[in-house]
Amino acid sequence: MVVGGVFVGLIAFMVVFDIILVESGISYDAYLAIDMLLNLVGIGIAIFVGMRGNSWVEDNLRKKGYTDVGRLEAVNNDHAISEFVNQQGQSNSSVTQA
Repeated sequence: MVVGGVFVGLIAFMVVFDIILVESGISYDAYLAIDMLLNLVGIGIAIFVGMRGNSWVEDNLRKKGYTDVGRLEAVNNDHAISEFVNQQGQSNSSVTQA
């Protein structure tokens, strides 16, 4: 997924930039300030992706042709599938009986 690649790229950039800062010989206080700023940027990006991630997955599934047919609670995948099949069977039988 593209988002994962962006994260890997950002982390690699931050590590390389950190190494450059250490090797450049800047003062320790300046290094800490820049490092803290980079960490805050990283946290901001993580929060942004965390808030938008589910909608990105939803949009991606819709582009692939999946549709939302409802929501249900289940303890695992097998339970969810059996509950969904049972609900579909009940709705189909009620339509044919009416």
